[in-house]
This record gives sequence, structure tokens and C-alpha cells, in this order.
Amino acid sequence: MTKIVRYIVMIVLGYVLTTSVVKAQQDPQYTLFNFNPLTNNPATAGAHGCLSGTAQMRRQWVGLAGSPITINANLSAPILLTHSAWGFHLTNDQIGVSRFTGVEGDYVYKTELDNGSRFSYGLRVSVFNYRNDLTQITTVTPGDNAFMYNDNLLLGNLGFGFLWEKEKFILGVGIPHVFNNKLSEVSLNAKQTQHFYLQTGYSFAINDHIDFEPNLQLKYAIDAPMQLNTNALFSFYKTLWVGANYRSDFSRARLAAIEGFSAISYLYLNKHLRVGLAYDQTVSKLQSSQRGTYELLLGYDWIHKPLRMLTPRFF
Repeated sequence: MTKIVRYIVMIVLGYVLTTSVVKAQQDPQYTLFNFNPLTNNPATAGAHGCLSGTAQMRRQWVGLAGSPITINANLSAPILLTHSAWGFHLTNDQIGVSRFTGVEGDYVYKTELDNGSRFSYGLRVSVFNYRNDLTQITTVTPGDNAFMYNDNLLLGNLGFGFLWEKEKFILGVGIPHVFNNKLSEVSLNAKQTQHFYLQTGYSFAINDHIDFEPNLQLKYAIDAPMQLNTNALFSFYKTLWVGANYRSDFSRARLAAIEGFSAISYLYLNKHLRVGLAYDQTVSKLQSSQRGTYELLLGYDWIHKPLRMLTPRFF
């Protein structure tokens, strides 16, 4: 492929090899990842070509006590008369008695290349409040010292990302958080984990009104199984998208284990308002203990002039 793509791969591999060892995945996952890529790649800020806002809610494993609930909202826009853009996020992620609440800001610089493609560099600055209310847990052994304290920490972090766009193809790499922040004032092993995202997609024209658009996302946290999210979508008149998503994990013990399937729909109600829905069902042992996962996305674009987007379907 191009030199730019090779540079991206070299940078990510170099960063993985020089970071500290961590033990688990922590960042929330999304089925509608290709319709809201700003959650994990700051280089996608301003991709709509106008002031654009997105709100997303994910309710995972409904019916299971303490299951994850994630809400995020973001705004982004190009900076007039420059090759740059900005993004702003609010996030609240809760699982059990633990909660992350954060504010993030992005800056992106975009470069137009001679071959008609575009390369974007993104930088993210974030501030998070982490709360872990262990005293709310009822233990089998009353008075267990491990559950006699609560954590309430203010954490700062940096992230970065890259995005390459050419006609009907995109390739992006995002590392939303670089530092392994300590998540407990008592435990030395509780740390914030770096996550690495590789996302790509292509649009195949079936006819003048219908396109087939596969998307793939690889998610990796060091010392945790790599996760693959891939979807197959059909786009009708660039207004309605329908399709399915497949999710699996990769580990040393098993090459590829199916984790779940999803149904996806995404619709532009008009030139400003868009809505996305997804329903996931796991095929793991949790299947009998919950009623599936629901995801809702609402977006609004403040359009004052014709958009200039290389790949509008992915954003």
C-alpha cells in the first residue's frame, strides 16, 4: 500500500512494544462504531465538514445486575480557513459500582495529498473522574478489608490518532489514552489500560442507488484478547443503512471465538438529523442471563453550505 499506511503500522507497533504491560480491556465497545468513530479516534473530528453533534447510549446485557451502561456525546467542526478541526466529548461509563466520567478535547490537522487522498493527524487531551464504590458491595465475609474503602480519583491523559481517506476507502488508527493511570489508592495492579483501534472500510457500488459497505475494527489491549468487530451494510440512496455485525475474540487458547451478532440500522431523517439503532445478542454463557444489548445513536449536522466529504458514509 502507500508509504503513509506503512508509517501508521510502524508507529503503532513501535508504541505497543515500548508501553507497560497491562491486564484487561476497559474502554466501552460500540456496535455502531463506524457511525461515531470519534469515540476512539481523534483524527476523525470535523469529518462531516460542518458543526456536527452525536449522542450515543449503549445498554449492555439488559437484565443482568451491574451490567455496563455507557453514554457519550460529542461535537466537532472544521476550523474555518485552516486545514484543522476540533472535537469535544462528554462520556459517562458505568459498570457495577465503578464509573468513569470524562471530558475530552481533540485537535486535528488535515493534509491533502497529491494522489487525491487526505491524511489527518489527531491529538486528544482528556480529564476523567474515576469512582469505585466498593463499600456498596455485600460480601460473603463481612468486614473484608479489600472492600472497606472507596476510590475517587481525578485522572489526566493524552491520546492520538491517524486517518487516511481516498475515494471510497478509509484506514484509521486510534489510541485514545496513552498513560497507565493508577485506578486505586490501595491496589498497585489496578491501572487504566491503553487500547489500540484499527478501523477500515470500503464502499462497493452495486448500482446508482445501492452500495455494499463492509467495515472492520480491531481492538486490542495489551495482555487481553484482541477483539474483532466487522459489519456488512447495504446503503440505499446514501440515506438508509441496514446490515449485521459480527464480533469475536482472539486468544492463545482459541484462534477465534464468536462473541455475538448484531442487527444494525441507520437513517438520515433529513439533511440534518440522523438516527442509528443496534441490537446485540451474545452467544457466550451470558446468553441465558440477559436480554441482549441495545444501542441508540442520534446525530445532528448544522449544514449551511454543501458538504465536502471524501467518505460521508463512514461518518
